[in-house]
Amino acid sequence: VNQRTTTAQGHTPLMWASQQGHSTVVEMLLAHGANPNIGTLDAGTTPLHVAADKGHVEIVEMLINKGADVNQRTTTARGATPLVFASRQGRSTVVEMLLAHGASPNIATLNLGVIPLLAAAEKGHVDIVEMLINNGADVGKKMLNAGSGITPLVRASQQGHSKVVESLLAHGASPNIATLNLGVIPLLAAAEKGH
Repeated sequence: VNQRTTTAQGHTPLMWASQQGHSTVVEMLLAHGANPNIGTLDAGTTPLHVAADKGHVEIVEMLINKGADVNQRTTTARGATPLVFASRQGRSTVVEMLLAHGASPNIATLNLGVIPLLAAAEKGHVDIVEMLINNGADVGKKMLNAGSGITPLVRASQQGHSKVVESLLAHGASPNIATLNLGVIPLLAAAEKGH
């Protein structure tokens, strides 16, 4: 049940079923010993990553119950966790489930240093922003790996997500922290984009 495809990606049956939302097939594969932590050969993307990304709540729950690592990063330079995937896509039920099972809200992607809070703030998912903050997300954490040093507040300001900006400020995000590369503060970011 853990045999991979012969393509460069090397998907397992569990990966395909999780990605497509076939919960009955996922349940059957897990019952027959499929390993939920086997990632693809090309990116190390696991069934939990794709189920979280697609918002397949029932499958996420099954995978976690069978031992899927909620903090496992992909093996590419990106190195994202399932929580980053779910936060970016606005999958609030999945985010809640991952956090309840020990997912860290402060594990950043390897290439850019994106934390789940920044991913949610960028897309305007205020419910997820609140959930992450209430579970210990660092509202002032900068995206260091790319050299920009951007914060969730700067990103939300750039995108014009006023509800997210209000939430971040209410939870202690500083409006005076500038990006590292250009010295942009949230007010400048908003003004530049016409927000």
